[in-house]
Amino acid sequence: MATIVTILLGFAAFFVAGWLCRVNARWVWDYGPDWNAIIVHRYRMNEPLYPDPFKSLTSTVYAPLVLLLAGLIAPLFGHGTLAALAAGRSIVLLSTFAVCVMIFTLARRFGASRAASLIAVLAFLCSGLLQPWGFEFRVDMPALAFELAALLVFQAGYGFAAVVFCVLAFFSKQSSVAAIGAITLFSWLEGRRGRAVALAATWLAGVGLLTMLAQWVWPFYLANTVEAVSAGYLDPLAAPEFLWTMILCNVVSCLANIYRGTS
Repeated sequence: MATIVTILLGFAAFFVAGWLCRVNARWVWDYGPDWNAIIVHRYRMNEPLYPDPFKSLTSTVYAPLVLLLAGLIAPLFGHGTLAALAAGRSIVLLSTFAVCVMIFTLARRFGASRAASLIAVLAFLCSGLLQPWGFEFRVDMPALAFELAALLVFQAGYGFAAVVFCVLAFFSKQSSVAAIGAITLFSWLEGRRGRAVALAATWLAGVGLLTMLAQWVWPFYLANTVEAVSAGYLDPLAAPEFLWTMILCNVVSCLANIYRGTS
């Protein structure tokens, strides 16, 4: 067990050090983060966060929470698009570290030893699928952090507080519905069907009200976040194809980074 921890710790430290060194980098390691940074910068220049997709060259396909947070802290990193990119990466890095803490905590709560819980965290950090999601400016890791926080809070006995985190996850990435699904199903299977319905209804009410608010603030909110990405949601093969492609590409990227780091 100690040998496994030592090996994984070495790889994890290598990856994390690389992430930290690239916060202020001028280039990106993934499609999308550059556009996210441009969107945040334009928003700081008083342009709409969700432009008319029929007139703009791009659509803002993600929910607003992470983008708004990046815009809020971007001045800490300077000015312009690169500041927005660094701000977004910082949010993602903090989210990744928060996810690691919650993985360890959840594993311990369900009876795993400290060593086994640490292995789960280190294996997550070394996962090919995490490259470059663990540091690049995307919304996936913040959404995952909110979902795991929801599960932790729910496991502690605070069901409706957990729903708040589920709503935050949804408005980080609008496909993040795993946590509320798990919470509702668990409550239902435990026989607390009234509570399951109440939790699901509370989540739907929160999402619905905030969606109406977002649509009122940004008239093209739904056109960007729903219509622009609906084709992918309706294709049943899109998700597994995307997952397989990302695993393959990211594993190759990890090996390349290891080779460059040792050469």
